[in-house]
Amino acid sequence: MDYFLVNTPANSNLVITLTGFQGDLDLVLYGPFFAGETVNTDRHADTSVSNNATEKVEAFTRPNATYLARISRYIGGTTPTTNDHTHYDLTASVTAGPACAEDAFDAVDAAMAGLPDSRATVKVRT
Repeated sequence: MDYFLVNTPANSNLVITLTGFQGDLDLVLYGPFFAGETVNTDRHADTSVSNNATEKVEAFTRPNATYLARISRYIGGTTPTTNDHTHYDLTASVTAGPACAEDAFDAVDAAMAGLPDSRATVKVRT
C-alpha cells in the first residue's frame, strides 16, 4: 500500500491517474485537509476500484488544501506472498478549474465538520 500527498491551490481541478500496472490496483482519494489538520482516511473524496488497466480519481479543490491518495492491491480473498508487488505509473495533475463560489451553506458545513470557513503535473514511476 502506498500513500501520496498532493497540495493544491484554490480554484483548481486535481486528477490522479494510475496506469502501467499488472493485476488489480485500487486508487482512493481523501481530503480536503487544511493547515493544522491531521491527514487521515476519514474524509473520502473519490474512489476508483475497477478491474480496468487505468484507475482515475478527481476533485475540485478547496483553497490551499492537501489531498491524500492511497494505492492498494485488490487481493480478492487470496493471501499475498512476500513477492506480491507491482510497478505502476502515477500522474497527479493540478489544473485551473471552476471557481468554487462560497454559498450560505459553507459556514454551516464547515462548522459541522470542524473546519475553517472557507498547476502542475507530477509523474511517479515505482
